[in-house]
Amino acid sequence: MRWYSQLNPLLRFGLEFCLLFGVCDALSIASWSDKPLSVFLSGYAHVSNWVLVVFGQNSHVAGSTIESRSVTLTIMRGCDALDPILVLCAGILAYPASWRSKAIGLVLGIPAMFLINVVRILSLYVIQLKAPALFDPAHLDIWPVVFVVLAGLLWIVWIRWTLGKDSRHAAA
Repeated sequence: MRWYSQLNPLLRFGLEFCLLFGVCDALSIASWSDKPLSVFLSGYAHVSNWVLVVFGQNSHVAGSTIESRSVTLTIMRGCDALDPILVLCAGILAYPASWRSKAIGLVLGIPAMFLINVVRILSLYVIQLKAPALFDPAHLDIWPVVFVVLAGLLWIVWIRWTLGKDSRHAAA
């Protein structure tokens, strides 16, 4: 694979990113991933509902659905932030950094994306409660773009941290 190591580093990154994202995305839509994904979606519902109850909402969870007297919000495949998480993971894994830096990026980045998705779910609950006409634009137009941008920003922050860490070690 000498030819591969002689490719432009940006091209190598692009190829590795596409391969990693493609394989992970294909695995995530396989039928055997339905059960683990349903547990993941239920986890989102329970964490989000816990926050809602803390802030005074009389809501409960059934499966991956948050229900109250005024709002029913079902968290389904596609609402799982899996694609932005995979974008972040593929970016981290394809980037030429140490495995330690990559592990730190994944260990911090995946939960950060999970928490951002909880914020998204909570915002959609509040929008459905207070301004239902804005639910579809927020759900279908605004949050998907915001999520991809936030995944990209997290990746850039991780790269800057990695580069800063590497330059400190090189200077020592």
